Amino acid sequence: MPHTRGAQDIILFRNDAPSVVLIMTSNGLGSGSLLNDNTILTNRHVVGNEQQVTVIFKPSDPSGKARPDEVVRADVIKLDVQRDLALLRPASIPSRHTLDISAEDSIDVGADVAAIGHPTGEAWTFTKGIVSAFRPNYEWSGGPNDTKHVATVIQTQTPINPGNSGGPLLTEDGKIVGVNSFRTSGAEGLNFAVAAKEIRAFLANPNNGMQAQNACTQAKIIFEGRNDNNTAFIRTISLRCDDKVDVVVVFPDNKQQSIYALVDSKRRGKADGIVLASRQSGNWTTSVWDFNLDETYPLRGLHSNGQLMPTSYVKRCGEGKTPLKDFKCA
Repeated sequence: MPHTRGAQDIILFRNDAPSVVLIMTSNGLGSGSLLNDNTILTNRHVVGNEQQVTVIFKPSDPSGKARPDEVVRADVIKLDVQRDLALLRPASIPSRHTLDISAEDSIDVGADVAAIGHPTGEAWTFTKGIVSAFRPNYEWSGGPNDTKHVATVIQTQTPINPGNSGGPLLTEDGKIVGVNSFRTSGAEGLNFAVAAKEIRAFLANPNNGMQAQNACTQAKIIFEGRNDNNTAFIRTISLRCDDKVDVVVVFPDNKQQSIYALVDSKRRGKADGIVLASRQSGNWTTSVWDFNLDETYPLRGLHSNGQLMPTSYVKRCGEGKTPLKDFKCA
């Protein structure tokens, strides 16, 4: 293939786009990069206060339909509020190559750089631009209620929009030179990425920084007692340590019945997941999910690690069948 700019860009996207993931939370979406230790690098503001998120790998099917192993849960394992960086550990990873962090402390102004991400939900979008400036100890915040951030950043003309956050800013040889993080509102072409030197420092820091972002280290129990029919013990829980219930765990008196949890994963005031646990092991084993709240529960959750939230999802009904209410299929 001729060594033209267009051809280089085609190769760059073809090689590296499968290593860029879509991150979904209860409040929105963002981007991330798969690293060589099987972790995912993103922005702290992408994951917010959540301890688990959903990660979608670029579908290998040409139709764009993700396989079950391409949609997984990931734990938030490390945060850096000051640099606005986060690290995730996915429950499993499909066959993908990984991205390398640039070993250079700076990058030349005028250098070509590219971004891969999901601006405004347009999945796996490729944009291209140049480095406008390299700015050490730059200060910014994401809004009036956001913490002040300080880090060395790369100013670039590469278009960055909501949904690009957390994704890689790449050199022509496919190295991560920055994490796309923010733009200047009301201005054209003022986009910023946290520089590679800050990423390397974040990854090398033995402290995870979680306590600086969220003092919630375990779920908060809101209520414990009997249900109205006096047939089970119930426990209501806030996973975010506030006073809003997002999980109700039910322990039926009848030992032949399973322990189950009603999960309001998006905090909409109505459970969208039913999770069953084994009375023998105490591990969560299976679940059904109704994210559209239409009572059809089209997805079944797989709990390979025994945790409350699934590690992946599959269709509840077989291929070509439609999920109906009352857990039926047609």
